Amino acid sequence: MERLKTLILVTRPWSFIMTIIVSASAAAYSAYLGLGVDYVLTLAAVIGLVLLHASVNVINDYFDTVRGVDRPGTGTTEYRPHPIVHNILTPNATLAYGLALGFTALAIGALISLAGRPYAILIGLAGTLLGWGYTATPIAFKYRALGELAVVLAFGPLMFLGVFYVASGVIDWRAVAVSLPLGIMIAAVLLANNIRDIDSDREAGVKTIAVILGRERSLALYKAMLIASYILVAVMAVAGILPLTTLLTLITLPAALKLAREAEARGPPVDFDPQTAKLVTQFGGLLAVSIAAYLAVERLAAALAVRRE
Repeated sequence: MERLKTLILVTRPWSFIMTIIVSASAAAYSAYLGLGVDYVLTLAAVIGLVLLHASVNVINDYFDTVRGVDRPGTGTTEYRPHPIVHNILTPNATLAYGLALGFTALAIGALISLAGRPYAILIGLAGTLLGWGYTATPIAFKYRALGELAVVLAFGPLMFLGVFYVASGVIDWRAVAVSLPLGIMIAAVLLANNIRDIDSDREAGVKTIAVILGRERSLALYKAMLIASYILVAVMAVAGILPLTTLLTLITLPAALKLAREAEARGPPVDFDPQTAKLVTQFGGLLAVSIAAYLAVERLAAALAVRRE
C-alpha cells in the first residue's frame, strides 16, 4: 500500500485539479450552449485525461533528469517527491511507468471513439504529442522556448475542445475561444516554474523562454498572461459568448496581481508554480461554477414561468 501511495505521489496528483477544472468548464459550456452532456463518455474522457496528465508529469521528470535539469537541490526536487532524484524508481522504470499511463489513456480515447466520438482519439493523440514532446527528444518544446505555447494548446483548445466534443458530439469554434483564458493561465504555471529555475536551467544548457528573456521581462510576461486571461473572460462575457455570471472570475484578480507584484519585488519563491496553480484553481473553479450557476438560475426561472401559466 505504501508503494502504491508513492507511485501515485510521483505523478503529482495535486496538479490534476487543473485537468478536472478544464474538463468541468468544457462540459458546463456544452450544457450552456444547449448541446447537452453525455455524462458517461465525459467521465471516461476525464479519467483518460487525468491518466495522460500523470503520464506527461512522469515522462517529463525522466527527460529533465536525463538532461541534467532535475538534480538534488534544484527546482521542484526541493518540495515534492521526484521518481529518480529521490531514488523511488530507476530511470528505465520511470520511463516505462510514464508510457504505461499514457497508453492506458490512449486506449480509453480509442474506446470513446468507438462509442460514437470518432475524433476523440485524434484529439488525444495530438494532446499526447504535445505533452510527451514537452521534454522528450527530438521535439523537446521546453528546450526550444516553446513550452508555454505547447501548454496553452494542450490545456486550451485540445483539452477543452476534446471534452466539449465528447460531451456534446459537436465541434464549435466558441469552445476554442472559451478555452484560451484557461490555457493561458495554466501556461503561466509553467512560466512561473521556469522563472524560478532560470539559473539552474541556464547551467544545464536549457533555453526556456524565461532563460532567453531574463527574470525581469519574464515576470512582465507572467503578469501579462494572467491579466490577459481575465480580459478574455470579460470580453466574451460582454459579447455573449460566455454568460455574464463568469465575470465572477474577476474576484480572483487582486490575488493574481498580488502574486505577480510580490514575485517582482522579492523574487520568485521556491513554490512559485504551486502558488500560481492555486490561482488557476480559484479562477478556473469560478469559471466552471459560474457557468453552471447561470444554467441553474435559467432553469429555475423557466420552471417558475411554467408554474405561473
